[in-house]
Amino acid sequence: MSDIQRAETVYEELLTPADGEVRREPVPDADAPCPRCGERSWLVIEKRAEPEAARTRWRAIACASCGAADGWVEAGRLRPGRRDDEDDWESPFGDARPTLAELVQRAGFAVISPSATPRVASYSYENTTICSVSLADAGVRVSTHLRLASSGRDPRAPLVRGELVAHAQRELFRELGDRNRFASQGRSLVAEDLAIQAWRRELLTVADGARVVERTWSVDGTPMTFVVATADACWGAAADLAPREVTAGGQGEPPNDLSLAALPSH
Repeated sequence: MSDIQRAETVYEELLTPADGEVRREPVPDADAPCPRCGERSWLVIEKRAEPEAARTRWRAIACASCGAADGWVEAGRLRPGRRDDEDDWESPFGDARPTLAELVQRAGFAVISPSATPRVASYSYENTTICSVSLADAGVRVSTHLRLASSGRDPRAPLVRGELVAHAQRELFRELGDRNRFASQGRSLVAEDLAIQAWRRELLTVADGARVVERTWSVDGTPMTFVVATADACWGAAADLAPREVTAGGQGEPPNDLSLAALPSH
């Protein structure tokens, strides 16, 4: 079991009509189990939105048996002169896809790679600040995450083991998803979304119950201890390089030896 327990889900209770409710209909093709009671019948519920909301309605998907719902999302028509709430942040590269060299140079922190010639798997940013870069090669994906002061904690404060376990499980969860792709059944959008949520819960359960070991791998020639979570022929790992953290993942068994290195920024 993980050293850090996942927060217990607090469900919206929608077994009885909500204030301003205008719609309550079954989802006939939904068969995903309710995470609270296990039943497989669902409802689409809509209520009128406040005048200041961008759209005219709020929508929730609730278990028809126990009324559990994850909350409300905006739905209905977009009101004149309004727009959806969304991040106005733009990629540091605009609409262009950055090259590896551009990404490493713009990152502003040492980006760890599994090889000298990796491919860019993904990157993330906050405002115009790149905060995460993932590189992959030879079946290993390595991600460098910059801890930002805006998170509310000292970026240089060391991570406790429980946090490293949680990060390793997160990477394992990603690998489990890649290995066990969700199979669409051509259902309605609501039924498909419920099925995806159930699929994700199953993978999270596997990741939470993963076997946790330690490996000593090299980062820029220095031995570093990685916490490694393994399950279902997949693995995820994490190490603290404050103010960065490095995570990795792959299929099969985690390697006994792994040499990682920072890519030059010029």
